[in-house]
Amino acid sequence: MKPLNDRQQRILDFVREYKARHGIAPGIRDIMEGVGISSTSVVVYNLKNIEKAGHLRLLGGKSRA
Repeated sequence: MKPLNDRQQRILDFVREYKARHGIAPGIRDIMEGVGISSTSVVVYNLKNIEKAGHLRLLGGKSRA
């Protein structure tokens, strides 16, 4: 696995904590609010890079995947 930058690590930590607390993955807007990012496209861009680095797997076409 490739290392993550600070923002990517904050997103990954938030996703893991949210899923552990709620039993489902957070939505894009949940991540935006939880990490303090102002754009959905920035969240999506970073999620794709986190996936490329091997830290999580996104399920395309599904809400909260």
